Amino acid sequence: LFLRRLEEVFGREAFDEFLRAWFDQHRFRSVTTDDFVSFLKSRLFARDPVAARALDLRAWIDEPGLPADAPLAVSDAFVRIEHEFERFQAGAAASSLETQDWVPQQWLYFLERLRAAPTRSAMVALDEAFALTRSRNGEILCSWLVLAVKAGHDAADQRMEEFLLGVGRRKLLQPIYEELVKTP
Repeated sequence: LFLRRLEEVFGREAFDEFLRAWFDQHRFRSVTTDDFVSFLKSRLFARDPVAARALDLRAWIDEPGLPADAPLAVSDAFVRIEHEFERFQAGAAASSLETQDWVPQQWLYFLERLRAAPTRSAMVALDEAFALTRSRNGEILCSWLVLAVKAGHDAADQRMEEFLLGVGRRKLLQPIYEELVKTP
Protein backbone atom coordinates (compact mmCIF):
# COMPACT_ATOMS: atom_id res chain seq x y z
CA LEU A 1 0.00 0.00 0.00
CA PHE A 2 2.89 2.33 0.69
CA LEU A 3 4.27 1.85 -2.81
CA ARG A 4 0.79 2.36 -4.23
CA ARG A 5 0.52 5.60 -2.25
CA LEU A 6 3.87 6.78 -3.64
CA GLU A 7 2.56 6.13 -7.14
CA GLU A 8 -0.64 8.09 -6.38
CA VAL A 9 1.26 11.07 -4.97
CA PHE A 10 4.09 11.33 -7.49
CA GLY A 11 2.49 9.87 -10.60
CA ARG A 12 3.17 6.68 -12.50
CA GLU A 13 6.07 7.96 -14.59
CA ALA A 14 8.07 9.34 -11.64
CA PHE A 15 7.25 6.28 -9.55
CA ASP A 16 8.42 3.89 -12.28
CA GLU A 17 11.71 5.80 -12.64
CA PHE A 18 12.18 5.73 -8.86
CA LEU A 19 11.51 2.00 -8.67
CA ARG A 20 13.82 1.18 -11.59
CA ALA A 21 16.60 3.26 -10.05
CA TRP A 22 16.10 1.64 -6.65
CA PHE A 23 16.44 -1.87 -8.06
CA ASP A 24 19.31 -0.93 -10.36
CA GLN A 25 21.30 0.57 -7.49
CA HIS A 26 20.39 -1.88 -4.72
CA ARG A 27 20.11 -5.30 -6.34
CA PHE A 28 21.87 -8.10 -4.50
CA ARG A 29 22.52 -5.84 -1.50
CA SER A 30 21.16 -5.69 2.00
CA VAL A 31 19.57 -2.37 2.87
CA THR A 32 17.96 -0.71 5.87
CA THR A 33 14.86 1.38 6.22
CA ASP A 34 17.12 4.44 6.52
CA ASP A 35 18.71 3.55 3.17
CA PHE A 36 15.29 3.40 1.57
CA VAL A 37 14.10 6.66 3.16
CA SER A 38 17.27 8.49 2.05
CA PHE A 39 16.84 7.22 -1.49
CA LEU A 40 13.15 8.13 -1.45
CA LYS A 41 13.85 11.66 -0.29
CA SER A 42 16.62 12.23 -2.82
CA ARG A 43 14.77 10.69 -5.78
CA LEU A 44 11.10 11.51 -5.28
CA PHE A 45 10.76 14.10 -2.53
CA ALA A 46 13.48 16.39 -3.91
CA ARG A 47 12.00 16.10 -7.39
CA ASP A 48 8.54 17.27 -6.29
CA PRO A 49 8.49 18.85 -2.80
CA VAL A 50 4.86 19.93 -3.19
CA ALA A 51 3.71 16.36 -3.81
CA ALA A 52 5.97 15.14 -1.00
CA ARG A 53 3.97 17.20 1.50
CA ALA A 54 0.90 15.11 0.61
CA LEU A 55 2.58 12.00 2.03
CA ASP A 56 2.85 11.41 5.77
CA LEU A 57 6.14 9.51 5.65
CA ARG A 58 6.48 9.33 9.43
CA ALA A 59 3.08 7.65 9.73
CA TRP A 60 4.01 5.12 7.05
CA ILE A 61 7.44 4.30 8.44
CA ASP A 62 7.23 4.78 12.21
CA GLU A 63 3.60 4.41 13.32
CA PRO A 64 1.59 1.22 13.79
CA GLY A 65 -1.34 0.37 11.54
CA LEU A 66 -2.30 1.94 8.26
CA PRO A 67 -2.03 5.71 7.91
CA ALA A 68 -5.09 7.80 7.17
CA ASP A 69 -3.81 8.43 3.63
CA ALA A 70 -3.59 4.71 2.76
CA PRO A 71 -5.06 3.98 -0.67
CA LEU A 72 -8.41 2.27 -0.77
CA ALA A 73 -8.48 -0.87 -2.85
CA VAL A 74 -11.29 -0.99 -5.38
CA SER A 75 -12.19 -4.13 -7.26
CA ASP A 76 -14.35 -4.03 -10.37
CA ALA A 77 -15.43 -7.59 -9.56
CA PHE A 78 -16.78 -6.53 -6.17
CA VAL A 79 -18.38 -3.41 -7.64
CA ARG A 80 -20.33 -5.71 -9.98
CA ILE A 81 -21.40 -7.82 -7.01
CA GLU A 82 -22.57 -4.70 -5.17
CA HIS A 83 -24.63 -3.84 -8.23
CA GLU A 84 -26.18 -7.32 -8.38
CA PHE A 85 -26.84 -7.29 -4.64
CA GLU A 86 -28.57 -3.92 -4.87
CA ARG A 87 -30.68 -5.20 -7.77
CA PHE A 88 -31.68 -8.22 -5.72
CA GLN A 89 -32.52 -6.09 -2.68
CA ALA A 90 -34.62 -3.84 -4.92
CA GLY A 91 -36.72 -6.79 -6.05
CA ALA A 92 -34.94 -8.29 -9.06
CA ALA A 93 -35.48 -12.02 -9.40
CA ALA A 94 -32.57 -14.11 -8.13
CA SER A 95 -32.50 -15.95 -11.45
CA SER A 96 -31.87 -12.64 -13.25
CA LEU A 97 -28.66 -11.91 -11.34
CA GLU A 98 -25.54 -12.05 -13.46
CA THR A 99 -23.48 -14.60 -11.54
CA GLN A 100 -22.20 -16.83 -14.35
CA ASP A 101 -18.52 -16.03 -13.89
CA TRP A 102 -18.46 -15.63 -10.11
CA VAL A 103 -15.70 -17.35 -8.19
CA PRO A 104 -16.13 -18.45 -4.55
CA GLN A 105 -14.81 -15.15 -3.15
CA GLN A 106 -17.49 -13.27 -5.05
CA TRP A 107 -20.21 -15.55 -3.74
CA LEU A 108 -18.87 -15.12 -0.23
CA TYR A 109 -18.94 -11.35 -0.63
CA PHE A 110 -22.53 -11.46 -1.88
CA LEU A 111 -23.61 -13.69 1.01
CA GLU A 112 -21.80 -11.46 3.50
CA ARG A 113 -23.80 -8.50 2.22
CA LEU A 114 -26.97 -10.52 2.79
CA ARG A 115 -25.95 -11.35 6.37
CA ALA A 116 -27.41 -8.16 7.88
CA ALA A 117 -31.02 -9.17 7.29
CA PRO A 118 -31.63 -12.36 5.34
CA THR A 119 -35.29 -13.15 4.79
CA ARG A 120 -36.82 -16.54 4.26
CA SER A 121 -38.18 -15.44 0.87
CA ALA A 122 -34.73 -14.22 -0.24
CA MET A 123 -33.18 -17.51 0.84
CA VAL A 124 -35.79 -19.56 -1.02
CA ALA A 125 -35.31 -17.48 -4.18
CA LEU A 126 -31.51 -17.72 -4.05
CA ASP A 127 -31.63 -21.44 -3.33
CA GLU A 128 -34.01 -22.09 -6.24
CA ALA A 129 -31.83 -20.05 -8.61
CA PHE A 130 -28.37 -21.20 -7.49
CA ALA A 131 -28.83 -24.39 -5.41
CA LEU A 132 -26.68 -22.95 -2.65
CA THR A 133 -27.86 -25.56 -0.15
CA ARG A 134 -26.20 -28.13 -2.41
CA SER A 135 -22.96 -26.17 -2.83
CA ARG A 136 -19.87 -28.36 -2.78
CA ASN A 137 -17.67 -25.46 -1.68
CA GLY A 138 -17.26 -25.60 2.12
CA GLU A 139 -16.75 -21.85 2.54
CA ILE A 140 -19.82 -20.96 0.51
CA LEU A 141 -21.90 -23.64 2.19
CA CYS A 142 -20.85 -22.49 5.65
CA SER A 143 -21.86 -18.89 4.90
CA TRP A 144 -25.09 -20.06 3.31
CA LEU A 145 -25.99 -22.28 6.27
CA VAL A 146 -25.36 -19.47 8.75
CA LEU A 147 -27.80 -17.35 6.73
CA ALA A 148 -30.25 -20.25 6.57
CA VAL A 149 -30.30 -20.51 10.35
CA LYS A 150 -30.65 -16.77 10.74
CA ALA A 151 -33.54 -16.55 8.24
CA GLY A 152 -35.28 -19.76 9.30
CA HIS A 153 -34.73 -21.40 5.91
CA ASP A 154 -35.70 -24.89 7.06
CA ALA A 155 -35.12 -26.39 3.60
CA ALA A 156 -31.39 -26.32 4.42
CA ASP A 157 -31.73 -28.25 7.72
CA GLN A 158 -30.93 -31.70 6.31
CA ARG A 159 -27.88 -30.40 4.44
CA MET A 160 -26.79 -28.55 7.57
CA GLU A 161 -26.94 -31.74 9.61
CA GLU A 162 -24.88 -33.58 6.98
CA PHE A 163 -22.37 -30.74 6.86
CA LEU A 164 -22.01 -30.51 10.64
CA LEU A 165 -21.50 -34.27 10.93
CA GLY A 166 -19.21 -34.60 7.92
CA VAL A 167 -16.86 -31.63 8.21
CA GLY A 168 -14.07 -31.49 10.75
CA ARG A 169 -12.83 -27.96 10.22
CA ARG A 170 -13.69 -25.79 13.20
CA LYS A 171 -13.50 -22.71 10.99
CA LEU A 172 -16.50 -24.00 9.03
CA LEU A 173 -18.44 -25.39 11.97
CA GLN A 174 -18.16 -22.71 14.62
CA PRO A 175 -20.07 -19.96 12.75
CA ILE A 176 -23.00 -22.32 12.18
CA TYR A 177 -23.11 -23.47 15.80
CA GLU A 178 -22.82 -19.87 16.99
CA GLU A 179 -25.84 -18.94 14.90
CA LEU A 180 -27.76 -22.03 16.04
CA VAL A 181 -27.17 -21.09 19.68
CA LYS A 182 -28.97 -17.80 19.05
CA THR A 183 -32.14 -19.58 17.92
CA PRO A 184 -34.84 -21.26 20.02
